[in-house]
Amino acid sequence: MCARSRGAALAALRFSSHPVAKAFLKKYDSCSPSVRQFAPLEAIAIAAGIDLAHLLGAFFLALRKHSAMAVSLIAISNHPAIVKAQVCYALTPGGWRDREMLNLAVGFLPSDKTNGFLGKPGNHGDASAGHKADEAEADVNDIFPDPVETQKRLAPIRQK
Repeated sequence: MCARSRGAALAALRFSSHPVAKAFLKKYDSCSPSVRQFAPLEAIAIAAGIDLAHLLGAFFLALRKHSAMAVSLIAISNHPAIVKAQVCYALTPGGWRDREMLNLAVGFLPSDKTNGFLGKPGNHGDASAGHKADEAEADVNDIFPDPVETQKRLAPIRQK
């Protein structure tokens, strides 16, 4: 594993609550700086009595979740600039699709579908949910949905 990948994997693992991740990091953090720098992660895992396949799984899950959160952060932080650019284009004669999309997004035009392909926060794309989550009631799972559940909801859309 290259140094960059190793650093990213360890950083992601630090956000994991998985017992294997915690046990590995406890052993890793107890090692001297030179051991942490030069010893293979497998050697540290073996010294901690951790099954390598379980550790690899913990690394994979942590990296996947960490990457999804990073992508969400990038998208959310850049969303105002994207919307601003869409509004600028919507103001041009050829921007009728942008105007329509913006009007649908903010609810100025009626829609027979849920707002967006995944629905509003708290709705998770289910038009029969019968409620709309109030912003004050939205929890962290509504703001940052589980990437696995998002992929499951996207699968039928991609097959069309």
